[in-house]
Amino acid sequence: MCHKKDILNAIIKLNICINTYCKGVIVGNNIFSRWVQVEYGDFKSFKNCVVKGTQFINIWEIFDEKGPEFFYSDSRINVRDKVGVDLDGMIDTEKISQWLLTPIVDVEKNICKRPIDFWEDIKPLRNKPYFTANHNETKNFYLYAKDKGCQNEQNLAKLLYLNDFLPELGNIIDYQVPLRGKLSDKIGAIDLVSYSEDRKRFSLIELKYNPSGSIESLLRCVLEVYTYFKFLDKERFVADFKKSYPDNLKGDASKRVRLSFDPGAKFELIILFSGGASDISAYINGEDTPLLPLNIHRPTQLKYSRQFIEFKNMRQNPEKTSLYNLCKYIARKEDVVFRFCKLARLEKSSNGSFEIVKFVKDKDKKTPINDDWQIGQYYIQDEFTVDRL
Repeated sequence: MCHKKDILNAIIKLNICINTYCKGVIVGNNIFSRWVQVEYGDFKSFKNCVVKGTQFINIWEIFDEKGPEFFYSDSRINVRDKVGVDLDGMIDTEKISQWLLTPIVDVEKNICKRPIDFWEDIKPLRNKPYFTANHNETKNFYLYAKDKGCQNEQNLAKLLYLNDFLPELGNIIDYQVPLRGKLSDKIGAIDLVSYSEDRKRFSLIELKYNPSGSIESLLRCVLEVYTYFKFLDKERFVADFKKSYPDNLKGDASKRVRLSFDPGAKFELIILFSGGASDISAYINGEDTPLLPLNIHRPTQLKYSRQFIEFKNMRQNPEKTSLYNLCKYIARKEDVVFRFCKLARLEKSSNGSFEIVKFVKDKDKKTPINDDWQIGQYYIQDEFTVDRL
């Protein structure tokens, strides 16, 4: 005999299936909030049963709002590390890394599930090709660089694509790889993708760059690239590039070589960042080389990037760092490798593929900046790896 509660739960589950999924497209609530609805009825009941009195209540509220799909994008988790919560109610990133690995334990319901485990329910959205044919057209490299709101990160991604090959990453085969199924989907695009024939690995690259020194946390970078990895249909992505690259590229902005994509190639997730500098004088006096020319964007203030600072701290004592333990858990779960890579540039060298980049001042790409700029050679200056072993 069915009880009313059982019937109600069945109806809830049926409505969730009908209203929230269609070919993997997420509609309405997120993965976590739907799970809470099925298991506990609502978030208030979940808090009373599971998280009452814990130090992580504020984080649970963010997770209920954003879900694993967009948790990385919430500004409240992207703050400088402090103990507990800072004056603005922000939670430090080491606490969040610890929380992501702390199991939900409900003996009555026989539940033992870590917050990071909810990422396994993210499904690909895209049913169109991942390959973009016109990314090699010359017109795409007249880089928009007005004084305010300059698209420095996107510009750098295009320049890395033009470099084509970086020994530590392999061949950069595309940038801004789309993940959306339709225009209304809020998910972003993968900054860069590379392939190494030697290591038989595809790299999904999350690029972080700000001429003044990026302030985004490594945790945000890790969660962003991991979320994109889960939204990507890996088999179809490999098939798309095996079929179309480089023969179906339009234009000749840079010379692309034919690659032998291994159908069994594994994936690695890379956070690629600039180190920044202690002061603008370090660039002016030639002590360091800016990743983009100072005559295109000259910051009034300069500092080391937050990624570089956290990178050094994590590498110094990894096992005692919650972010390292989080990456290790994901690496084992997904059979991936995390690489944290500091990007640098040799100003006087040439890559031989595409010598000069023209910058423009306006969105219509009609007002050129007088200087043409030699790209030089980008390379990985320092790195730290977290694998599954």
